[in-house]
Amino acid sequence: MVGNSKRRLAQFAADHGVDEEAAELLSALEEVARMATIGKWGDRWFRHPISDMREPEKSVCWLTDIDPPESDPVKLKHQRDHHALLHLKATVTAVDRFFSFFMRVRRGLTLAEWGIVSASAERRLWFGKNAYHPAVLVKMLSIFRTYFNYCEVAQDGKTPAMRLGLTKGPIALEDIVYFSPEQPARRRARQAAPVVSDSGGSVRACTSNKSPSLPKQEGLESQQQSVSNSLRERLAPKDGLHASVRDFSSTAP
Repeated sequence: MVGNSKRRLAQFAADHGVDEEAAELLSALEEVARMATIGKWGDRWFRHPISDMREPEKSVCWLTDIDPPESDPVKLKHQRDHHALLHLKATVTAVDRFFSFFMRVRRGLTLAEWGIVSASAERRLWFGKNAYHPAVLVKMLSIFRTYFNYCEVAQDGKTPAMRLGLTKGPIALEDIVYFSPEQPARRRARQAAPVVSDSGGSVRACTSNKSPSLPKQEGLESQQQSVSNSLRERLAPKDGLHASVRDFSSTAP
């Protein structure tokens, strides 16, 4: 059936002189024009022109077709092409994949297995393998989901995370179990600028990166002493001038 569908599509493309993708659209437009009304609700069913191994002889019913037809011929053609493409993309494969994953969870996790039917107690279900606390099952599902999305490789050599572009390759279990995020580089705290007082008693803050080199106490005292001695020598009066001043002051009335 699948082979006949492919050969029929190839012959259709050769007759119309188009490629396979355009042939699918043209065949879908023809099937849209031949849509039949089935059932008491008057639903219009679309017979899918392409058979698939998972969905052979598929028929589609668009229940939400509420858009009015366009009045412009160009817009009407685009609208019909869009409707035909929507019918071509209709599938329940994603639902089947979900149920496939659901069954794998049921069969892979002991805590998620179906209850066992008892033959001696009026066919009651026995849930002896289930978890006593639901939080335990939630943790097991998180572990299973992580392994399924990042570690398990399918037939195409990719994981679900690789198909979504989240990872570049399969992730090893050791990288997940022993994962530790990189610690950010530690930055040294900036030290407060030291306050330095000079010989005149004024206070200033040192803003350089390096600590200021303060002079030793002994060197500072010797420097101050030498400065004061030189000032005394320069300002000291002569002996004669000093004597005349004393004599003049003594004779004052």
